[in-house]
Amino acid sequence: MTGHGTLQVATDAMVNYGREQYEDAATYHAAAIYIGRNGQIPAGAWGELPWSAYWQQRWEKGLDHRIREARLMADHTGEHAAAMLKATADYTETDIQVALNFDLDNPYLRPYVSAYAGLPASTGVYRPGVGGSAPLFASGPIQFSPPTDLEEFRKLVGERLPGRDFVPCTTSNPTGVDLHSGVSGDNLDAFVAEYGEDLLCSEYVAEQKSPGAPRPFTDFILPAWRCAPGVIRNRAELLFACTRAYKECADAMKSDIGRVRDQWFSPGAALAWYRQAMSRHQYLTDINAELTWTADQGIQAANLLEGMRNKFAEFGHQRAKQIIELAKAVIHYGADQLGGIGNCKSDPVKALTGALTGFLDLLYLEQSQRHDQAIGLIGIDEQRRKEQGDPGTLAHDTLPFPKGSPGEWGNGKQWVANPSTGPVAS
Repeated sequence: MTGHGTLQVATDAMVNYGREQYEDAATYHAAAIYIGRNGQIPAGAWGELPWSAYWQQRWEKGLDHRIREARLMADHTGEHAAAMLKATADYTETDIQVALNFDLDNPYLRPYVSAYAGLPASTGVYRPGVGGSAPLFASGPIQFSPPTDLEEFRKLVGERLPGRDFVPCTTSNPTGVDLHSGVSGDNLDAFVAEYGEDLLCSEYVAEQKSPGAPRPFTDFILPAWRCAPGVIRNRAELLFACTRAYKECADAMKSDIGRVRDQWFSPGAALAWYRQAMSRHQYLTDINAELTWTADQGIQAANLLEGMRNKFAEFGHQRAKQIIELAKAVIHYGADQLGGIGNCKSDPVKALTGALTGFLDLLYLEQSQRHDQAIGLIGIDEQRRKEQGDPGTLAHDTLPFPKGSPGEWGNGKQWVANPSTGPVAS
């Protein structure tokens, strides 16, 4: 016979599991919103490189998969929690309503849980023999600003993109872009601020004298300068905060599953619940790995852009002064000011055009190399996609939620307490 005290411990394990899953459903719901808001990288942060739009599209696609997974986890966890509390009501033949405390220990995600879950004081009432409803959370837009007491959120609020400030157009700066408005504080920002106007003017001079002359600064350096790897990095870092919330939930879930499993023995209901609970735990572990992978992709993309910016600055410093001096030679054609620089005294236009072409070749090679690396990094294995023809089977597409429904174990009358309180055989 199972004593009253043992039975109380057993039903308490069920109630606790149902409560924790109810609260976790709110966490996953908030996670979907958190990922969408904080992982969404502004289009301009990728710069205006030939492949910037592709990078942005691939990032958004990957992010959408992570949002879908969080929503799947939220919806199924809410149903799972309701089924467990309803099964407890069936078994005890008592109405069940459980107090909630939403004790997520994650300062990044907690404000989103507060804003979007509503933080009810308790669950609804679950009655014997009557189906109970899953939790409902806000899905529409809510006036909400992220907290500023964490560094990553402060960066988010203060985000700026380079090349978005303007000054009056002049002969030396016909673009009107404020070339001192860089936000990375790196070598390329310093280079553009120091040489930008002179290089724009040099390209303008070359174009006037030789239509179609190369424009390495306008066509390559400025588009790269307009990227903001720091913004990309910070957005990716914010995703790691969500992976920690997933892990916190997974660790607690594993412990809660163990407590219920130790108290109940029934080859039908309890065993069906256990297997479903463990498959859900594995799903949470898997989507956590996917979110970590996506965040890593953002960090590596930021690293690629930072490396490219530094290389462009290096090339720029090697060529800028020569190009500027050659442009002066064109302006002062025939003057004896640049003795010894190439053939600029006899044909300064040709010398300037040749210098710009050489600079362009260097930049193009560097961009091509970076592009090849980026395709392998950001792309979601396009070759496998073509060969398999099934996006649902790709490693980084939305993971399908495991099959199974509470109908297999949701009738509490089919649960049998374990008299020995020992582990249930799997």
